[in-house]
Amino acid sequence: MARKDSKPEAIAPQGCVDPYIRSALLLNFKKFAKKPVDLDPRLTILIGDNEAGKSTILLGVDLAISGSRSKVEAIGIESLLRKGAVQEFNESGRKIEALPRVAVELYLGGLDSPDLHGRANARGESTFGLRMSCEPSEDYQSEIAQLLESSESAFPFEFYVVKFHTFGGYPYSFLIACLLTRFKTFLLTTLIFFLN
Repeated sequence: MARKDSKPEAIAPQGCVDPYIRSALLLNFKKFAKKPVDLDPRLTILIGDNEAGKSTILLGVDLAISGSRSKVEAIGIESLLRKGAVQEFNESGRKIEALPRVAVELYLGGLDSPDLHGRANARGESTFGLRMSCEPSEDYQSEIAQLLESSESAFPFEFYVVKFHTFGGYPYSFLIACLLTRFKTFLLTTLIFFLN
């Protein structure tokens, strides 16, 4: 018989050692300039008023886990990049090096893959994780500069690229997602979808 005050046991997928998301960090993602979210390995419940950002957090986690550029592009960079970040850029001199970036970072626990471990994250933390980012393409710097000079209101969304990297600096896509397939199902069961 379980103790009344004990937490439910997390069930790890076969072949995994209790993988979980320790925390997520959303940067310039939709309504959030910087939103850290701590997650419990067993159960996380997101509670808040309408438009508080619960769905935004779940979307960020889903996109980062998916490793799918097409999924991000189907939503649109212009929908994911925080509108305030674009406004701040337009009001601060519109320098190409100041173009805002979107990022969602997932800080993971219960894994031992060296490819997922490193410091390539906003916190500079030596840990396991995944990072999705949307940033201006280095291949189109001259086109971006031209666009920024040609109009005071034009923004180079079409020159942004979607990148998926582990904290070890390695790119990932569906290959890593295959490693995470069972893991993804497990992770998403740690998030309880809220009732409106």
